[in-house]
Amino acid sequence: MSNRISPHIEVDALPEGERESAKHMVHLVQMLADYEARYASACALHLHSWQRFLDLTPEIRKHTPLSDDWGVAFATRKTAGSWCDLAIRDAAFSIFHFYHVLDGITLGARRVPTLFRMMEVAELNKAQPAFKRRFPDPVRPRNAIEHEAEFSKTLDKANKHSFTKKTPFGQITVSGSLTTDASTTGFGLESGSANDLPHSGRVLWQNIEGKLVRAELSPEGVACLKSVVDHVFDAFAPAAKKTWEMAAEAHARSLGISFPKGE
Repeated sequence: MSNRISPHIEVDALPEGERESAKHMVHLVQMLADYEARYASACALHLHSWQRFLDLTPEIRKHTPLSDDWGVAFATRKTAGSWCDLAIRDAAFSIFHFYHVLDGITLGARRVPTLFRMMEVAELNKAQPAFKRRFPDPVRPRNAIEHEAEFSKTLDKANKHSFTKKTPFGQITVSGSLTTDASTTGFGLESGSANDLPHSGRVLWQNIEGKLVRAELSPEGVACLKSVVDHVFDAFAPAAKKTWEMAAEAHARSLGISFPKGE
């Protein structure tokens, strides 16, 4: 998770006609960092909950099945598993929101010409490719998760949104969702539906129209989002410095003070 502070743009230093758009840019840059933090928090929650789930497995085996102690341990482990599911679903939503905010920044910055001229545009241009390498399909996993129950409420819908594949181990049918570790492969994902980058996290597979899409929750994903936020922050940092100097100089002039110009 990034520990940097979002660049502060002195919006009042910009031409009046650009100020509202510039305020929106400042808001989007902060939102980008917020969604990065949400994804990192989801990863931390999943790590904690998954370890708790694993720790409780031998605890269940200590007790007589269906006894009170067994029931408590079983229910606690089920809660830990639900927290894992909650974390990975929120991660998928965070990636979806991060993608749209990043797109808004990339397009919107060019519509604030004075601000754009002050930015380090090369850094901004690095942000989207870095994101897409790790998360090439940020939209469909979110859509599949959001409509999971809707896709299953009738037999026709369930069949339409189920994934079936023959493997050396027999036929696999996935209806709804399936969570696996990073080493699980062989589901026959269509080309371009997921990246081939290695990672050490977990994957939530969801069905949409008979095809599997995946939402990744991993330390590598956290590092990717941090790098994207760093690129965006670095892009806006020169503009933050320049607008602060412009605002300070204007304030000094209003007080009749000669303000020394920077290098």
